[in-house]
Amino acid sequence: MFKKVNQADKQAVETAELIKELARDAHKRTAVAANPNTPPEVLAKLAKDKDEYVRAAVAKNPNTPRHILAKLAKDPYSLLEVAKNPNTPRHILAKLARHILAESAKSAKEIDILYSPYRPCDLILEAVARNPNTPRRILDKLSKNPHDSIKLEVAKNPNTSQFTLVRLAQDPLRDISRAAKANLTITKEEFDKLAKRVAIHDNIEELLRKIKDTLVDIKDFFVSYFT
Repeated sequence: MFKKVNQADKQAVETAELIKELARDAHKRTAVAANPNTPPEVLAKLAKDKDEYVRAAVAKNPNTPRHILAKLAKDPYSLLEVAKNPNTPRHILAKLARHILAESAKSAKEIDILYSPYRPCDLILEAVARNPNTPRRILDKLSKNPHDSIKLEVAKNPNTSQFTLVRLAQDPLRDISRAAKANLTITKEEFDKLAKRVAIHDNIEELLRKIKDTLVDIKDFFVSYFT
């Protein structure tokens, strides 16, 4: 008597055959990785592919499961697509942005970031700023970025807080100001009140930053003096 093959077994066999067929052709693997109808178990296999274009295609796929995107967030070749993917979890986007901002802060000590060229990591920040899953606290940080294209994406993001939008609505660049105002949902009176809070908050934050920088300079002085 023949054993009845259940649906799960049949699907496993089909998946194995597909993986075996694709093993010889990176172009086909990339196409399958980008296909929104590709089964999750196939995407999981392709996420470990030796070809970076295949992995990036998995990261770009809007149907890639979140746990796979979390793993691809550690892959330098897939970072940009993970940042763009609307399915990427909030905590992954936050972690990604915090890491890049921390690295930018380090380089800013040696290079004037206001005049530094647009770097690959800024493309990732721009994608994070555009992603509707990005947490509001991260969008607020990105609203102070020196690159206008990043601030513009924050101004257009539907998840940006009214507090952050009020700051961007006062930006000297018309495109940013216009986008922020279009995204606001408060009255003129509420805007004026919030604008005062934004100014106080930003002034205090700037003061604290200067104090921190001064303390670091004092520490560096004593370390160099006594060594």
